[in-house]
Amino acid sequence: PASAPEFLDAFRGYKLVGNRSNQQQSTETNGVNNTALPRIHVHCFAPKTAEKENFYQCAVDRCSAALGCSLHREKDKVEIHVVRDVSPGKNMLCVSFQLPLAALDLPCISLDRGFSSKTNDNHGSDRSAKRVKTD
Repeated sequence: PASAPEFLDAFRGYKLVGNRSNQQQSTETNGVNNTALPRIHVHCFAPKTAEKENFYQCAVDRCSAALGCSLHREKDKVEIHVVRDVSPGKNMLCVSFQLPLAALDLPCISLDRGFSSKTNDNHGSDRSAKRVKTD
């Protein structure tokens, strides 16, 4: 859960099955997201604060940053609930939402980013083939 929102970048450039332009039009026309977009559930930690909305917003902001687009509570059907109290200063939350249409237009992530193409004869391992640290 500590790093789960960071994996949401895998949904950038998500491909819909079928005719996307018709699905997108029906979504924009009705104001209800009735396309074939997946519903995503992400568990994450959030610091406790005096205001319940503050730690909810912290979790939504982390998910939005990883997705590369904003999450809108009503439009993307965002629901958040406390899974458990894990420490005096931290809660585990579940953030559930429908993938935003904006995520479809983002470039897909490269699965080989950060890896070198160099290998050697020692079972394919090479010090230069280590992952590059990303922020």
